[in-house]
Amino acid sequence: LRHIYTEEDDRHLIEYLVRKKAINRAWNQHIWKEFLAEE
Repeated sequence: LRHIYTEEDDRHLIEYLVRKKAINRAWNQHIWKEFLAEE
């Protein structure tokens, strides 16, 4: 069953990527703070 690609899918994909990017940034900042705290 082939899924018809729609603009709705596009929006979900963009929302997913934005959220993933935000999570990655927060995670990286957290790791960086921990790293600096150990110095």
